Amino acid sequence: MGYKNITMGGMVPLKTTQILETLEEIKPLLKSDTRVHLLGIARPESFADFIKFGVTSIDSTTPLQQAFKDRKNNYHTPDGPAYTAVRVPQFDANPSLSRKIKSGVIDQDIARHLEKNAMNALFEYDKGALSLDKALETVLAYERLHSGEKEAEKIRADYERTLGDRPWKQCKCNICKAIGINVIIFRGAERNRRRGFHNIQVLYSRLQRTLSQRSEELS
Repeated sequence: MGYKNITMGGMVPLKTTQILETLEEIKPLLKSDTRVHLLGIARPESFADFIKFGVTSIDSTTPLQQAFKDRKNNYHTPDGPAYTAVRVPQFDANPSLSRKIKSGVIDQDIARHLEKNAMNALFEYDKGALSLDKALETVLAYERLHSGEKEAEKIRADYERTLGDRPWKQCKCNICKAIGINVIIFRGAERNRRRGFHNIQVLYSRLQRTLSQRSEELS
């Protein structure tokens, strides 16, 4: 029909292998100047394959949303798996915690004290003034209050990995340079949104790297 631009949607629920199989099927039908856009698809590990099968552009809100909607994959990195952001909710802004305080289940002064301790511990750890173990235990003390003992123990290893690896120190993006450890603290819309912007920059850098490698292969 002469279309130069084709957008393919409805593929978000599909596994990557299924998407690649679909792209491979339609590749012979595309003209050399046809541009294919994937709607809602990121999957940077498959960028090279997408390009091979004629994809010229993508869009996805996944990196942004995972910063504050995913339970664990909140902070993305150029290489390797994502990290879990450390949750330190504002005691008076967290709906669940606020309800417990209003009902008398949790003492407001204790909540305020543990929240403040957790934030201070993270900043002191970032400066090298506090050990990993001490910072982790202080954060988990507040975690137990707002999430319960069971959830705190489930998240322990993820928090330890995030704090131990210090990924924000290694990242060269503008967000991490500007706000440091705040980027991995799950707290308030501003911090969470900036972590999302970091994730988008990571996605962009991975795409740029794939395009550069592709260019070298063709030259």
